Amino acid sequence: MAPIDEWLNVWLSARDLKKAGQYRDPGPLQVYAATSVGDGPQFTGPLHSWEELSRKLGAQSVQLGLVAVECSPEHAYFKYPGVTLAFEGPTGGSVVARDVMAKLGRLGIGGILACTEQGGRFGVLRIIMTPRWYARTGDKLFGVDWAKTPNDPAHCEEAKKAWASGIQAALRQALADIPASLVDTVRFGAFDVVDWLHDLGSRERTFLYEAKPRQLPEALYSMGIYDLDSLSSVNPRPFTESGPLLTLYDVLEDDMTMDQLRDVLKSPDTLLLHMRGHVGDYNGEILVCLLRRQPDGRIRLATVTMTPDEPILIEDCFEVDPKCFQWPQDDSTPVKGADAILDAFVGRYADLYDTGTLLYRSSLISEAGFRRAMLDWFSKSPSAGIVHELLSVPELRANPRARASAKEDAEERVLEPEEAEELLAWLLKGDQQTLERLWLLNEWQQQWRPEGPEPDEIEKFLR
Repeated sequence: MAPIDEWLNVWLSARDLKKAGQYRDPGPLQVYAATSVGDGPQFTGPLHSWEELSRKLGAQSVQLGLVAVECSPEHAYFKYPGVTLAFEGPTGGSVVARDVMAKLGRLGIGGILACTEQGGRFGVLRIIMTPRWYARTGDKLFGVDWAKTPNDPAHCEEAKKAWASGIQAALRQALADIPASLVDTVRFGAFDVVDWLHDLGSRERTFLYEAKPRQLPEALYSMGIYDLDSLSSVNPRPFTESGPLLTLYDVLEDDMTMDQLRDVLKSPDTLLLHMRGHVGDYNGEILVCLLRRQPDGRIRLATVTMTPDEPILIEDCFEVDPKCFQWPQDDSTPVKGADAILDAFVGRYADLYDTGTLLYRSSLISEAGFRRAMLDWFSKSPSAGIVHELLSVPELRANPRARASAKEDAEERVLEPEEAEELLAWLLKGDQQTLERLWLLNEWQQQWRPEGPEPDEIEKFLR
């Protein structure tokens, strides 16, 4: 069993505690804030309420607070555990909930979110793992030193496992003498959580509070996990500041139309850094990397992803370090610093993005820089092994359609340096790029769905 699974299996294994009754959640969003003047927003409900709540949070001085969104346990590997308890009784559920809350408090369980719902019928308790709260208060809950616990959910499996086991043991004690008829629901779930509203930086506040409701789970996930170089919650800043690319966010991913993309590309505040095309098992994909100058002069790296069956997706991934790159004053190319930005992007993403076979070198990038970045990409992306194996056969190199059946026997692997050199040479030889473009367009035509960019638009785009 992989360590990433252990805590989740522990968390979902407490069959003796689980119970599903009449209670129904009003929505996945949880907000709690204590301010300098007392309680701030305390809310459980639908995601669309986030816009109003975020305005309230942004206008107050939060001294302790969290925002959490519950997700399906099936997708909980990189989330935090949490449990929802609902009680009801002859005079409503709040009396029972307070009794259980007091019992849990005597067992050292704090930070419980409590409310009444459905006109007082249910008293509801939610206990969510909040490592930064524990670190802030010096809590040694379940014997864990939370101040030294990695502060992102992907790297704290042991802490999550200890918390899961500890909460379950505490619940068994707290509920032992509560009549079963008063316990309506015990549900073990998982949450994206930001539990340091009291310590947000200005750009973090912008990123979180200006997220659209449908973007909120992604915002919480990104703030808790994205590109953490330092994993200690002694310094709980999730946005690192090093290298050509700074992980500082202002914008979340969003859909765009082809017309909007054309407008972006025509703008004098946009530069094309790189583009590649890929034909996979199920659909084609075009990845475009853009440099975008903001009104205040900052420069952002944005990725645009296009597939034949989904809307175009744009995401401002990073801010460019101004010490590494300055917006060019004229049309001279290549542009100093652009090579380093492409290198940094490949360094971060080469093992996640497929390499592709259609490669476009932007005029911003030097020939040597382009070559170096592509070789690095081929040496890190497992899909490059499949591409290399297929293109090593001259007949398959000349006939992309015939690659589909041969691909079944090819295996993913990263390439040795000399193999990466071979692959790049094959792709850039003669009319191979024209052939790869025509193959991508043909596959796009076959796989197109009305949600995606139309094939003739993609053909124009790739000219």
